[in-house]
Amino acid sequence: MKRVIQILGLFAFLTYLTCFIVSFTGIQTPELITGSNRTYRFDYSLLLFFNYIPAVLCSGFLISFAVVFGRSREATLNRFSNIMFSRYRIVIIAALIVVVFLTSVAQILKPLITARKKQLERQPYFFRDYMALAKQSMAENEPSLAFLYAERATDIDPGNEDAQRFKRQAEILEEAARADTVSDVPSADLPVVSDTSGWSVYQLLQESDKAAGAGDWFNAHYYAQLAVNLASPNDINLEPAKQAAAEAWNRLSAMGKLGNEQTQSFFSRKKDAYIALMSGNTLKAYYIFTDLAGSSPQNAADPDIKRYLALTEQKLRTQFFFIDETYDLQRFENIHDMYFCLRKKDGSRSVILIRGVTDIKSEGNLVRYLRQFTVYSFDAQGRFTFSCTVPYAKMLAEPVSFFSADTKEQTGLDDSFGQIPYILLRSVDRKKEGETISPEYQYAANAGKITDDCLILPMPYNDFKLIADAFAGPEQMDFFSLFQFVSKAARYGFSEEVYGQALVGRFLYPFLLLIFLVFLACIAWNYRISQQQVFKFSWIIILPVFTFIMFFVLNCIEYIFRMLNFVCVGLIGRQYTLTLALLVYIFLFFFVSSLFLSRKN
Repeated sequence: MKRVIQILGLFAFLTYLTCFIVSFTGIQTPELITGSNRTYRFDYSLLLFFNYIPAVLCSGFLISFAVVFGRSREATLNRFSNIMFSRYRIVIIAALIVVVFLTSVAQILKPLITARKKQLERQPYFFRDYMALAKQSMAENEPSLAFLYAERATDIDPGNEDAQRFKRQAEILEEAARADTVSDVPSADLPVVSDTSGWSVYQLLQESDKAAGAGDWFNAHYYAQLAVNLASPNDINLEPAKQAAAEAWNRLSAMGKLGNEQTQSFFSRKKDAYIALMSGNTLKAYYIFTDLAGSSPQNAADPDIKRYLALTEQKLRTQFFFIDETYDLQRFENIHDMYFCLRKKDGSRSVILIRGVTDIKSEGNLVRYLRQFTVYSFDAQGRFTFSCTVPYAKMLAEPVSFFSADTKEQTGLDDSFGQIPYILLRSVDRKKEGETISPEYQYAANAGKITDDCLILPMPYNDFKLIADAFAGPEQMDFFSLFQFVSKAARYGFSEEVYGQALVGRFLYPFLLLIFLVFLACIAWNYRISQQQVFKFSWIIILPVFTFIMFFVLNCIEYIFRMLNFVCVGLIGRQYTLTLALLVYIFLFFFVSSLFLSRKN
């Protein structure tokens, strides 16, 4: 056993040494970020090593046991003797070690290193694009955007001094711009909530009373109205909440008549914005508050303006997104030409096409921007009902519990989904009212009209990532993603046979290796190298050639079994194919084991 491990280790070491030398001396590296050259060459050497190590270890396994069996002094006169069983035990232990190593390489290490190598290759392009956008934003007097892009550039290349210097300059200008437009007047410390989750009617009424005591009638009315909306008809706090809301509104109406004409005009505009917010017209409220905040530093420092502008923007982001969020996103796309199908319980289905997906980290959450997002909807009979297309959409992750029972019923949401994709279809300008990009709808002749600005996809949010991974092909997916996706492939319009055979092949790969290694042990017994055998220099030439032959043989075996798996999955299904294949592999394993145990001198 010790000699087998030594020979296998020597073969693996010499193979990696060769791959290492080739990677660091014999390849032309692409353009990389400063300091990434060694990492890239190291990853290249590993991938080269991973491609050939199965053939190398199988060759080493055959040679090592040919040496071990040749030096064994115990004669084997009978088939299935105790001596052959003891040798068989060593063969199985060594084979399992090789199988575990090669399976780890194929299922875990190779996909990880491949992904890291691709990321290193993309980094220079992303870095240049982010720096170009940062400089363009700075030239357009947008220091906040310049800082954002410069920060992303420095995340890619932390050692780049020019990027770090530009980031500091943008940060200084951003702070200066903020100081010029917003005064240091402190705002009231009353919290403003965007919804009533976690609040009781009594708590909201208390907040209203606090604001009234401070003379803050906007907040007093806001909290009182929230309490009214939240209270049930039998709640004892309903009447006090209505009275508090009415009192605060009367005070606000009286305040609008105080002061000079300019003060009254300002208060009237602020009140209009507040009315729009409370009536659900968040977009109108946002533009009025934005216009008031930008009219003068004094208005921008007004506590009500600061507080309710932040609140309206928070509400706005649940309904729309800003047009400037999508500027130059196409160059950062990580997924291209994605499409899949969604089937509902009533038999209707939707086909979704996305030209490109860009993932952006925003406030600790992953936001996906979908370029050229298109939905085609069909009824249970397969007839077209409507289509929706928009240049850009924004995908968020929302918990299913966020939606009402009626919405769940209409859209086919299941509580087991956890989080689902919530897609914003309409984008608006950050400052100019009226500039908007809305989805375009087309309808069948007898279909009802739909003009929604948001879309709910009845699927778990994590499934979107699985679908994206599936477009790289089943062979490129890691084992765990493939395992999760196979049972859902047909639901999203993918071929279950293709992904099913890939899963069966991945699952049975260790068994196939084990059977092949035991068979190699049989060959090693037939071609034992005795201790008296003189070393021949021709072996130095033969061994690499033999390894390439082994590489070819292994690939042929994998291809044959992959085709058999595909046919079986198509004929009898994935579950039965796995069961049938296991039975076949068990039979083959016992066959080659018997073949080995029946060896004799």
